[in-house]
Amino acid sequence: MGIALSLGCTAAGAQDRGWYLGGGLGRLDAKNACDGSTSAGCDGSVGIGKGFGGYQFNRNFAIEGALLIAAEFEVVSATTRVGIVEASAVGILPLTERFSLFGKAGLYRAQVDINAGLFFAAQRRTSNGLMAGLGGSVDFNRRLTGRLEWQRYHDVDFVARRTDTDVVSLGLAYHWR
Repeated sequence: MGIALSLGCTAAGAQDRGWYLGGGLGRLDAKNACDGSTSAGCDGSVGIGKGFGGYQFNRNFAIEGALLIAAEFEVVSATTRVGIVEASAVGILPLTERFSLFGKAGLYRAQVDINAGLFFAAQRRTSNGLMAGLGGSVDFNRRLTGRLEWQRYHDVDFVARRTDTDVVSLGLAYHWR
Protein backbone atom coordinates (compact mmCIF):
# COMPACT_ATOMS: atom_id res chain seq x y z
CA MET A 1 0.00 0.00 0.00
CA GLY A 2 2.86 2.41 0.84
CA ILE A 3 4.39 1.76 -2.59
CA ALA A 4 1.06 2.53 -4.31
CA LEU A 5 0.74 5.83 -2.41
CA SER A 6 4.35 6.72 -3.22
CA LEU A 7 3.82 6.03 -6.94
CA GLY A 8 0.62 8.11 -6.90
CA CYS A 9 2.43 11.09 -5.36
CA THR A 10 5.26 10.80 -7.89
CA ALA A 11 2.78 10.76 -10.78
CA ALA A 12 0.93 13.80 -9.41
CA GLY A 13 4.23 15.68 -8.97
CA ALA A 14 5.27 14.82 -12.52
CA GLN A 15 2.06 16.47 -13.81
CA ASP A 16 3.18 19.79 -12.31
CA ARG A 17 6.64 19.68 -13.89
CA GLY A 18 7.55 20.93 -17.33
CA TRP A 19 8.44 23.76 -19.66
CA TYR A 20 6.14 26.66 -20.43
CA LEU A 21 6.11 29.52 -22.93
CA GLY A 22 3.86 32.56 -23.07
CA GLY A 23 3.24 36.15 -23.95
CA GLY A 24 1.21 39.12 -22.89
CA LEU A 25 0.39 42.79 -23.20
CA GLY A 26 0.50 45.44 -20.54
CA ARG A 27 1.55 48.88 -19.39
CA LEU A 28 4.95 50.23 -18.28
CA ASP A 29 5.01 53.16 -15.87
CA ALA A 30 8.38 54.88 -15.33
CA LYS A 31 7.22 56.49 -12.08
CA ASN A 32 9.44 59.56 -11.81
CA ALA A 33 10.89 59.86 -15.33
CA CYS A 34 8.96 63.10 -15.90
CA ASP A 35 9.46 64.71 -12.47
CA GLY A 36 10.74 68.25 -12.89
CA SER A 37 10.13 68.23 -16.65
CA THR A 38 8.76 71.43 -18.16
CA SER A 39 7.70 69.53 -21.29
CA ALA A 40 3.95 69.19 -21.80
CA GLY A 41 4.64 66.06 -23.85
CA CYS A 42 6.33 64.10 -21.09
CA ASP A 43 4.54 60.83 -20.37
CA GLY A 44 6.29 58.04 -18.48
CA SER A 45 3.63 55.43 -19.31
CA VAL A 46 3.45 53.25 -22.41
CA GLY A 47 2.13 49.92 -23.70
CA ILE A 48 4.42 46.88 -23.67
CA GLY A 49 4.64 43.45 -25.24
CA LYS A 50 6.08 40.60 -23.21
CA GLY A 51 7.40 37.14 -24.01
CA PHE A 52 8.34 34.69 -21.25
CA GLY A 53 9.30 31.08 -20.72
CA GLY A 54 10.43 28.87 -17.92
CA TYR A 55 10.54 25.52 -16.22
CA GLN A 56 8.17 24.55 -13.39
CA PHE A 57 9.87 22.06 -11.04
CA ASN A 58 6.78 21.31 -8.93
CA ARG A 59 3.50 22.97 -8.01
CA ASN A 60 5.33 25.53 -5.81
CA PHE A 61 8.49 26.56 -7.69
CA ALA A 62 9.61 27.62 -11.18
CA ILE A 63 12.38 29.58 -12.86
CA GLU A 64 11.52 32.04 -15.59
CA GLY A 65 13.06 34.36 -18.15
CA ALA A 66 11.30 37.19 -19.97
CA LEU A 67 11.76 39.89 -22.60
CA LEU A 68 9.71 43.11 -22.48
CA ILE A 69 9.61 45.64 -25.30
CA ALA A 70 7.88 49.01 -24.83
CA ALA A 71 6.32 51.07 -27.61
CA GLU A 72 7.98 54.42 -28.38
CA PHE A 73 6.99 57.14 -25.95
CA GLU A 74 7.87 60.67 -24.95
CA VAL A 75 10.04 61.44 -21.90
CA VAL A 76 11.45 64.97 -21.37
CA SER A 77 10.78 65.96 -25.04
CA ALA A 78 12.68 62.94 -26.35
CA THR A 79 11.54 59.81 -28.15
CA THR A 80 12.24 56.89 -25.84
CA ARG A 81 12.35 53.11 -26.31
CA VAL A 82 12.78 50.57 -23.49
CA GLY A 83 13.71 46.90 -23.58
CA ILE A 84 14.06 44.69 -20.49
CA VAL A 85 15.43 41.16 -20.09
CA GLU A 86 14.86 39.39 -16.77
CA ALA A 87 15.56 36.12 -14.98
CA SER A 88 13.61 35.20 -11.86
CA ALA A 89 12.67 32.54 -9.36
CA VAL A 90 8.90 32.07 -9.00
CA GLY A 91 7.20 30.90 -5.81
CA ILE A 92 3.69 29.53 -6.43
CA LEU A 93 0.85 29.21 -3.90
CA PRO A 94 -2.02 27.06 -5.26
CA LEU A 95 -5.37 28.23 -3.85
CA THR A 96 -7.54 25.65 -5.65
CA GLU A 97 -6.97 23.18 -8.48
CA ARG A 98 -7.32 26.04 -10.99
CA PHE A 99 -6.28 29.26 -9.19
CA SER A 100 -2.82 30.19 -7.90
CA LEU A 101 -0.98 33.22 -6.57
CA PHE A 102 2.71 33.71 -7.31
CA GLY A 103 5.62 35.91 -6.32
CA LYS A 104 8.75 36.57 -8.37
CA ALA A 105 12.21 37.86 -7.52
CA GLY A 106 15.24 38.14 -9.73
CA LEU A 107 17.56 40.26 -11.81
CA TYR A 108 16.98 42.47 -14.85
CA ARG A 109 18.93 44.29 -17.53
CA ALA A 110 17.20 47.28 -19.13
CA GLN A 111 18.23 49.26 -22.18
CA VAL A 112 16.77 52.73 -22.67
CA ASP A 113 17.33 54.47 -26.02
CA ILE A 114 16.62 58.22 -26.11
CA ASN A 115 16.63 60.41 -29.20
CA ALA A 116 16.07 64.11 -28.49
CA GLY A 117 16.02 65.22 -32.13
CA LEU A 118 18.21 66.57 -34.88
CA PHE A 119 20.56 68.72 -32.79
CA PHE A 120 21.14 66.32 -29.89
CA ALA A 121 23.04 63.06 -29.86
CA ALA A 122 21.02 59.91 -29.23
CA GLN A 123 21.80 58.28 -25.91
CA ARG A 124 21.65 54.68 -24.76
CA ARG A 125 21.55 53.80 -21.07
CA THR A 126 21.85 50.32 -19.63
CA SER A 127 20.70 49.40 -16.12
CA ASN A 128 21.13 46.22 -14.14
CA GLY A 129 19.25 45.60 -10.94
CA LEU A 130 16.70 43.77 -8.88
CA MET A 131 13.12 43.05 -9.84
CA ALA A 132 10.16 41.67 -7.91
CA GLY A 133 6.57 40.90 -8.76
CA LEU A 134 3.25 39.45 -7.67
CA GLY A 135 0.47 37.87 -9.67
CA GLY A 136 -2.34 35.43 -10.05
CA SER A 137 -3.05 32.69 -12.55
CA VAL A 138 -5.97 30.55 -13.65
CA ASP A 139 -5.60 27.19 -15.40
CA PHE A 140 -8.12 27.08 -18.25
CA ASN A 141 -7.12 23.46 -18.88
CA ARG A 142 -4.06 21.26 -18.31
CA ARG A 143 -1.95 23.18 -20.84
CA LEU A 144 -3.29 26.77 -21.02
CA THR A 145 -2.95 29.31 -18.17
CA GLY A 146 -4.01 32.96 -17.93
CA ARG A 147 -1.87 35.36 -15.86
CA LEU A 148 -2.28 38.83 -14.40
CA GLU A 149 0.89 40.25 -12.85
CA TRP A 150 2.60 43.34 -11.50
CA GLN A 151 6.40 43.74 -11.54
CA ARG A 152 8.77 46.42 -10.28
CA TYR A 153 12.23 47.05 -11.73
CA HIS A 154 14.36 48.98 -9.24
CA ASP A 155 16.35 52.01 -10.43
CA VAL A 156 16.06 51.99 -14.25
CA ASP A 157 18.27 54.69 -15.85
CA PHE A 158 16.21 57.14 -17.97
CA VAL A 159 19.17 59.52 -18.61
CA ALA A 160 17.62 62.47 -16.75
CA ARG A 161 17.04 60.33 -13.65
CA ARG A 162 16.94 56.80 -12.32
CA THR A 163 13.48 55.61 -11.37
CA ASP A 164 11.59 52.54 -10.23
CA THR A 165 9.57 51.20 -13.15
CA ASP A 166 6.34 49.22 -12.79
CA VAL A 167 4.80 46.87 -15.34
CA VAL A 168 1.28 45.44 -15.18
CA SER A 169 0.49 42.75 -17.75
CA LEU A 170 -2.12 40.21 -18.77
CA GLY A 171 -0.94 37.10 -20.57
CA LEU A 172 -1.32 33.47 -21.56
CA ALA A 173 1.09 30.57 -21.06
CA TYR A 174 1.22 27.17 -22.77
CA HIS A 175 2.60 24.29 -20.65
CA TRP A 176 4.25 21.09 -21.83
CA ARG A 177 3.31 18.76 -18.97
